[in-house]
Amino acid sequence: MLEQCKSFNGCSWGGGGRYLTMRELRAKLRGRSRSAIYLDLEAGRLPQPLKLGGRLYWVEDEVDAHLGELRKDG
Repeated sequence: MLEQCKSFNGCSWGGGGRYLTMRELRAKLRGRSRSAIYLDLEAGRLPQPLKLGGRLYWVEDEVDAHLGELRKDG
């Protein structure tokens, strides 16, 4: 399925939804810095990414669900 996409970015693969790059994740988080995102990952405030070929990708549905849970709690 991956070969059907021009790039991995923006593809859905295996029903997991769309995948976000670091740049897209930063935009979704309103410009949050890379270092702040890594701190959020360590603290469990963001779901762990998938690492493919040295790049990180986040499943957009997982990010949305995780952020929704944080909003409920806080």
